[in-house]
Amino acid sequence: MQPFRTLKTFLQGKALSHPLHPVLVHIPIGAWILSFIFDVIGFVSSEASLRASMVQSSYWCLVVGIIVVLPTMATGLAEFVDVPAHTTAQKIGWAHMGVNFLVTVIYLLQIMMRSAEGATARVVIINGISFLLLGVSGYLG
Repeated sequence: MQPFRTLKTFLQGKALSHPLHPVLVHIPIGAWILSFIFDVIGFVSSEASLRASMVQSSYWCLVVGIIVVLPTMATGLAEFVDVPAHTTAQKIGWAHMGVNFLVTVIYLLQIMMRSAEGATARVVIINGISFLLLGVSGYLG
């Protein structure tokens, strides 16, 4: 049981005297916001080279967000297990976790659907919806 307690202590950031979850969340949030911005620029741009670079930049922002969201989820879960049961905080935590999971799945699907599609209206709309859900999740968090 001690290794799990040590892992939980590490994930909670106790050695740093500061929770790790609020530190890590900025990376996927920032990457995913940039992805949306790059998609919009790529969609409205008439210059082919700018459009192509924006599509590629958006894709890599999605990838960075997915990679970093994994340890971010682990730190959030480590914090969540200490929330008292049957409280408002726990209900909000469940909602936060559920919306985050949905957002992560949508961003992962965006990576898979972008192989050759580029900055189409569908891509921009889906990214915009993801962006709005990310805001809801951030509000709950």
